[in-house]
Amino acid sequence: MSFRKLRALVVEDEAPIRWELVAALNETLELEGAGEADSAEDAFDLVKNSPADVLFLDIKLIGGTAFQWLTLLKREGVPVPPVVVNTGYRDFEYAQRLHNEFGGEVVAILK
Repeated sequence: MSFRKLRALVVEDEAPIRWELVAALNETLELEGAGEADSAEDAFDLVKNSPADVLFLDIKLIGGTAFQWLTLLKREGVPVPPVVVNTGYRDFEYAQRLHNEFGGEVVAILK
């Protein structure tokens, strides 16, 4: 039986963390890095133009926050794949707020 790897997009403003996450995804049997962005603007184009099964998203982005960015995607009618929030943000309540406000999109929070 064969299966297709899940296509993952990574939106992270810190390049070393983004590269490490993409490399880790590509080492799994289930996931593959299908695109990456470091800013809210680039991320918008990436999600709009790259079909994906999951999105790994940082809270603070160049040019905005995950809150602003997800709001824009929804307002523009861009389908959002399930989101895994990947953050080093020390205030976990901020990540929890993101989960509460975008519960339809945010499926997990990794710290």
